[in-house]
Amino acid sequence: MNRKRKILRNIIFIAIFISFALLSGMFYIDPVAAYRGSERSIHYGPSEVVHVEDFPGGKYFLGKYDRWISCNIIKKSMGVFWSAGSYVTGTEIRYDHPIYYEAQYGQPNARAYGIRHDESITKMEVHLMDGTVIAQEKFHEDLFLLTWESASEFTKIIAYDDDGRMVFQEERPHY
Repeated sequence: MNRKRKILRNIIFIAIFISFALLSGMFYIDPVAAYRGSERSIHYGPSEVVHVEDFPGGKYFLGKYDRWISCNIIKKSMGVFWSAGSYVTGTEIRYDHPIYYEAQYGQPNARAYGIRHDESITKMEVHLMDGTVIAQEKFHEDLFLLTWESASEFTKIIAYDDDGRMVFQEERPHY
């Protein structure tokens, strides 16, 4: 086979592969479309996208659906495409504390996210096992997202009001 035919064959092969990947729902051109596809894959949603936060290699999508919240990872694939990452799920909100939160760990995508039920809460903190404290004072329609890039789990989560008084604290058991 001469050189031109090999190049043509490779171009056709790449075009077929990209078409198959896009049509099969594995890859998307838009990160929001990938997020919607990840929700459809578990028969969940459609969520209202409340907040999108970038991280190296992808985006966190913080969403709200009925009585549920989610924080899904959408990863950049092959430089131009987007695909669903890990932890494609939603969790039902509980109302028995001033905040409801979930934690998910995965290198480099560890995070704690949740919703505040008490409007007086203005600051969230997580204390990691390695001694690091991560704080956030920004809420997105009462949802919060704290992220860190280490394998360290957190030992406690604390919520504060405007005056710096602790409104909620929970120690996390480690096994």
